[in-house]
Amino acid sequence: MGTISEKILSAHAGTEVKAGDICVVPVDFMMSQDGTTGLTIKPSARWRPPRWRIPTSMLS
Repeated sequence: MGTISEKILSAHAGTEVKAGDICVVPVDFMMSQDGTTGLTIKPSARWRPPRWRIPTSMLS
């Protein structure tokens, strides 16, 4: 296995994932920045996240 992304996706997919593969896995954590937040809120509502967490600082 290579990168940390490949390791995380492989763990959630239940099979080895490598660069270039397409996989569908459950979302544990979602992050958005100012420019993309509006584009991500509506689609993520379909995933029914258990809770929204808004950090009080950049280090939260």
